[in-house]
Amino acid sequence: MNRILYLCVFVFVFSTGQLFEVPNEILEDLGNFVFGTLDVIISGCGPVNPRHVKYIYFNNKNVTEPILLNYSNINRVIPNLPTKIIIHGWYGLATGPTALELKDAYLKRGSYNIIFVNWEHYANVNYAEARCRLSELGDLIGDFLQRLYANGKAHLNQTHIIGHSLGAHLAGYIGQRIQYRNGGQKLSRITGLDAAGPGFLGFPSYSRLDAGDAFFVDAIHTNGAQFGYPRNYGSVDFYPNCGLFQPGCLDYNIADKATLFQQTVDNIGCSHDRSMKYFIESINSRKFIASDYDTCFLFHKCRRGAKKTSVVMGEDCPFSATGSYCLSTNSKFPYAKGK
Repeated sequence: MNRILYLCVFVFVFSTGQLFEVPNEILEDLGNFVFGTLDVIISGCGPVNPRHVKYIYFNNKNVTEPILLNYSNINRVIPNLPTKIIIHGWYGLATGPTALELKDAYLKRGSYNIIFVNWEHYANVNYAEARCRLSELGDLIGDFLQRLYANGKAHLNQTHIIGHSLGAHLAGYIGQRIQYRNGGQKLSRITGLDAAGPGFLGFPSYSRLDAGDAFFVDAIHTNGAQFGYPRNYGSVDFYPNCGLFQPGCLDYNIADKATLFQQTVDNIGCSHDRSMKYFIESINSRKFIASDYDTCFLFHKCRRGAKKTSVVMGEDCPFSATGSYCLSTNSKFPYAKGK
């Protein structure tokens, strides 16, 4: 993920007149990003091979030893349990430490089928190439879920997809495929965790995650206008600390000028990933209390709106919630400030 962050920081640095010493290897990455993007525009991104997408299954009986699912062993999925589909982002890890924290939080909460979608083969490439393949990947993964439905191993009204960054938009494409395969019926819920912004602003709603892609779509914005999508796209949208930078992520050593650029990259990445941390904590906590708001001050101060309504952010967000909400958090775990 650092490469796209480098690009965001690079643009930010020169648009604000702040000149950092940019390492040569970063400049090389930026060159690869730009020319790789042009190559995708000219040549396309190529087909998706189903063998390069894997489905890693955990449940309360297989907490630490997952089952690698395929079409031939779907019978191993426990029927009639809520199904959580977890999708990583660009250059993410399907079962990295943060993803496994999410799995453990759910299995602590109750009984679930948890399936990690490993699309690392197509995520660990030039950003434009990864973005280009989302539609075809969405069809492929949606068809696999459809087989679970056909075999009674999962149900539309018990399916919740959780996608981070580019994985959030992939979740949207999956939701669209599910509707196509089921005569317009939608899966229950998609949660977008700081859905990616680059390559999606200004594009129609069908090319990204949108409120229509599931019965309920909740969005958590933690790094908008940097790596995250800065505008509303869900049934309900949450903006912790105004949704731009997160407390505890703005840690600079100004005296160390040689690393200021890398520090900026790390701080942006921290805010982008914080959406995952908030959601993980929310699985066993109802303390992220958000309020409707009019404006945000100094990136972190929300001015409460005229309606004075509050709603829980995260796993227990009610499906009746609509609109935009803001809340403040702590700079470290526990992040929630509610009682």
